[in-house]
Amino acid sequence: MITLFIITINVVVYIFMVKEGVSWIAPSPQDLLEWGANQKNIILEQREYIRLLKASFIHIGIIHLFFNMYCLSSIGLLAERILGSFYYLFAYLACAIAANYASASFNLPEMVSSGASGAIMGIAGTVLVATLSIGRKNKIASKVYQSLFSFLVINISIGFLIPIIDNVNHIGGAITGIVMGILAIFLGVVRRDIFE
Repeated sequence: MITLFIITINVVVYIFMVKEGVSWIAPSPQDLLEWGANQKNIILEQREYIRLLKASFIHIGIIHLFFNMYCLSSIGLLAERILGSFYYLFAYLACAIAANYASASFNLPEMVSSGASGAIMGIAGTVLVATLSIGRKNKIASKVYQSLFSFLVINISIGFLIPIIDNVNHIGGAITGIVMGILAIFLGVVRRDIFE
């Protein structure tokens, strides 16, 4: 499964980081940048665009990794069933890249950003739109929609309250996810039988 593969990559990268001497609970900004984290000047001026993807697999300590992988396991496995493996992977990577580009574009130059949360917010947005195409009268689709809507609102709200959270990344991912959800409907990849 794609979700388990993505989780494995994130965990393996984290293990290698710790093995190489990076703090397991509070990595320094310099360590994060050395491993591929996102920062305005590095992306927009030095044009290290590979970081738009790499940054989504770098986590700021074990707690950050745990919460992101917990959310990914819940939302990702559901998304994979609804969207199919290929489109799910396509949407995940697109949301990761777009979220990191938004972060680099709109954050202050000193902001160092990393983690899978932008991609996860994006996948939540994708599935949110996909469930809308099923119809609000469908009880299963309605419950999924309500859960994901709450997830997005709560996480974005928390991002406004806690300055160290890269909310630009979260919002950029969510908006991209909504676009990917509309595209999924247009392409006919949403598996309606999941909700029967």
